[in-house]
Amino acid sequence: MICSQIQLKSGLRLFQVSRTFYTGSCLLAGHSKWANIRHTKAARDREMSVIFNRYARQMRLAIQEGGSPNPKLNSQLQSLIDQAIKHKMPMGTIQNVIKKYSDPANSAKLVRFIQDMKALGKVQMIAVLVTENPKGTIQNMANFMKKFAGTNYDNCRSMFDERGVIEATIPDKFKDLDEAALEEACTDDAIECGAEEVEVVDFAEKIVTFACNPVELERIKRSITERGYSIDFAGPIFVPKMTVKLTPAEIETLEKLKAKLKEVEGVEEFFDNVDYS
Repeated sequence: MICSQIQLKSGLRLFQVSRTFYTGSCLLAGHSKWANIRHTKAARDREMSVIFNRYARQMRLAIQEGGSPNPKLNSQLQSLIDQAIKHKMPMGTIQNVIKKYSDPANSAKLVRFIQDMKALGKVQMIAVLVTENPKGTIQNMANFMKKFAGTNYDNCRSMFDERGVIEATIPDKFKDLDEAALEEACTDDAIECGAEEVEVVDFAEKIVTFACNPVELERIKRSITERGYSIDFAGPIFVPKMTVKLTPAEIETLEKLKAKLKEVEGVEEFFDNVDYS
């Protein structure tokens, strides 16, 4: 059996299979190759499922916070739709999410909160969670943490500095500015909005980040949106005050733990105190 891939414009890959008769031991090699392809595809499907579920939660939260399921009236929702499409999330899936959480019957509120954790006995971690069932989410995470010498750790947050970060695409009126002029225009907007720092992180893609006190995050996000910026990400980040070194094997174990935890419904992001340099 020969398996070849066809790349579609949509980004999807189809497996085209033709049948051929073989004699000898090469049949077993072909079987192994097909098994590897299936394993790779399954891993990719799991990864895409995690990404799509995360976008669905964020869209639901945007509808909840923005007060409207109409992207034309909810810039945060429109921005998330644009990002989801870039990540190959089907438009039908996006429409189903919006329709589902426009229904008053699905009125349960999502809660955003921070969970402190400790893994491998020395790695301090902070998880950002968005869920309607905090206790259930924490319990599901705990089931994985036990396998990786992990525990809840109440004092972990004091070991990090929390910052509010907003990543956005610049307004159309700035598109023709050179890099120096763009930085000056964004700086003016940052001052007017109350942000503490601003940086043009990708001039070619017209991406800029604003840093602020996390308490002011929502207000500044609204203010930036009103000035025509398209929000790509807005949320807290946690910078460790001190870091720890891990062996390559320990880093591999930690990444496996994170991958498992990200499959838990409601888990958004992780921050840790590992020195990866």
